[in-house]
Amino acid sequence: MFKNSYGLKAKIAFICISIAVISSIFSLFLIFTGLNDQEEIIQEELMLISQSINNAIQDQFVERYLDSTGISGRVNNYKLNSTEAISQLNNFVDNYQIYELVLICDLNGNLISSNNKDRYGKSINTDALHRYNYRGESWFNAVMQKKWTEDKSKGLAGVYFEDPNFHPYVEEAFREKKFFNVFATYVYNANNQPIAIAANFVNFSWVEFAMLRIYNELEKTNWKSAQINLIDKSGKLIVDYSPVLNNWSKEIVHDEKVLKKLSLAERGNVAAIAAQKGEEGSLETVNVRRNVKQLAGFAQVAGKKFVNDIGWKILIQIDKSEIFANINHVKILFMTLFALIVSTTIIVSLLFSTRLTKKLLDLTQLLSNSNNVLNRTAQEMASSSEQLSTSANEQAASLQETVSSLNEINSMVTKTSDMANISKSKSEISKGTVNSGKIAIDKMLNAIQNIKVSNDAVLNTVNQGNRKIADIVKVISEIENKTKVINEIVFQTKLLSFNASVEAARAGEHGKGFSVVAQEVGNLAQMSGNSAREISQMLDSSISKVKAISDEIETEIEKIIHECKLRVDEGENVSRECADKFEKILTTTEEINSLINDIASSAKEQAKGLTEINKSMHEIDGITHQNAMAAQETSKASLALIKQGQEIHDISNDLHEIIQGYTIDKANSNNSKYPPNSGGDSYRQNENKTEHHERKQKKHTPIPEDKVPSANDPRFEDL
Repeated sequence: MFKNSYGLKAKIAFICISIAVISSIFSLFLIFTGLNDQEEIIQEELMLISQSINNAIQDQFVERYLDSTGISGRVNNYKLNSTEAISQLNNFVDNYQIYELVLICDLNGNLISSNNKDRYGKSINTDALHRYNYRGESWFNAVMQKKWTEDKSKGLAGVYFEDPNFHPYVEEAFREKKFFNVFATYVYNANNQPIAIAANFVNFSWVEFAMLRIYNELEKTNWKSAQINLIDKSGKLIVDYSPVLNNWSKEIVHDEKVLKKLSLAERGNVAAIAAQKGEEGSLETVNVRRNVKQLAGFAQVAGKKFVNDIGWKILIQIDKSEIFANINHVKILFMTLFALIVSTTIIVSLLFSTRLTKKLLDLTQLLSNSNNVLNRTAQEMASSSEQLSTSANEQAASLQETVSSLNEINSMVTKTSDMANISKSKSEISKGTVNSGKIAIDKMLNAIQNIKVSNDAVLNTVNQGNRKIADIVKVISEIENKTKVINEIVFQTKLLSFNASVEAARAGEHGKGFSVVAQEVGNLAQMSGNSAREISQMLDSSISKVKAISDEIETEIEKIIHECKLRVDEGENVSRECADKFEKILTTTEEINSLINDIASSAKEQAKGLTEINKSMHEIDGITHQNAMAAQETSKASLALIKQGQEIHDISNDLHEIIQGYTIDKANSNNSKYPPNSGGDSYRQNENKTEHHERKQKKHTPIPEDKVPSANDPRFEDL
């Protein structure tokens, strides 16, 4: 791979730098892959947030829709312009606290009645409402033409829904601007004929509060730049909740310059354009009012509790720099560390290779200059080698035990990882089950609310029946009194007729006139008697009517009670469903606890494995000391081992060539101590001279040990 002309310094530096760069690039790839996956998860989260707003709007919409159909039932039993009707409308506004204004108009557009107090109990300027004719209003014309906003397959029918807007007569009545939407329907009489139009003006907070709640959740994750918009069917904004554009105020602002006028799609917002086409999802866009890059999640408002033809779209936009702040910070930090690691590796590699090269060069020079000092016997060398062999065998056994322990730890770590993944899956299942339980609880609350409404209807029906029966009883009492008077008159008249007849008989001829009068009086008594009988018949008829009314009331009560029973059954079923969901949550939690116990057991086993490794390492350390001592003995024996100078010289040449890329002979051809072509006799003479000189030196000054490398010399470890 490398040419011999390259030195060891260049080779070591290249290998170290290559390993560092390849490892860093691979780590960089893994990190950025994970961060990209995190970005995709965030985009999916924006989509889920849009869906949660959709669900909240649907729940509120179906309640407002059904409440509007119940308004006509509250006032059709009274005269529409009566005090009782106005009182009922005031109670309706006060009880629900979200309905601001209810108008009852005749079929010509004239106001018949309305609530005269708002939800806070303050008086409303109803005179301004009565001066206005509503025939030109879109909701009035839609009801007259029966253009209902309905979906009968979902149980939503007979009501016209109008998007929120600013109405001048509402502003005049409340003496301030109000952003209301309208639910309008017919008011029917007892014969199911339309006699008026009821328009329910609803505060749009039933939609806006859901968005305020979502923003508070986003703010907790430091996504303060979130902008939540609701777009109508034409693409105009009807909710523009943007604290970042309102000096970070969380108050919902109804800006006439924006609402029902600004179209983000027309301004080029790609997310709004996609939502306008009926798409759902998330993508990167540019805020047209702030000119910053954002991530946007968008969804259609549609579902089982909403009339999809209304065409609303939800749009959530968050600054990309804010939503990816942590991810970008990690990227910058990793790139910085990457650059630092690479530069540090290069510097350390150069320093290490330089130092190693220098030591090896010194070592080659030392080998070249010390080839005459080895005079130990081969027997001592063999003994030390045998000891080294025994120590090496023991060391190999310890290493084998260490490897076995490491394999066990690896298996336990794998098992721990698998159990952690299973725990994660179970956590996801628990999360889904909790969400299902929450939905079931919402259903139960709605069922209980319906039971309450049904109970109110029963109470109203009973009260109305009581009033009818009281009126009938009063009429019968009056008729009975009149009948008594007539009977007394008949009795007195008959008595007078009898007396007149007696007196006429006594008078004889002169009493004929009295006889005629008596006859007429008798006739009058006869007529009075007939009238009394007719009155008796009227009483019988009244009794029949009273019985019919009583039967009607009884039938209505039975019907309402049956409906209440159905609502109660519905609430019971929903409660049972909640119990099942939370039972599943309990089961999943127990499974997770079991997995956690398994993980703890695995960790305990890992600790035991590490203990075994520690013991093995201590044994290796002891054996290493023994090897070091044996190496010292070998080093002493190597001092006595005489090798051929030419062989040492050749080894030195080869080592120098590896380090520098050229031999010592080539560098020092004129000063070589052992020329490569010198004969054996010349070499033996030089060797004898050198050996004699060394013996002479040993008598006076011993050779320093630091000049001759031992077997455990750190320079050999570097090599």
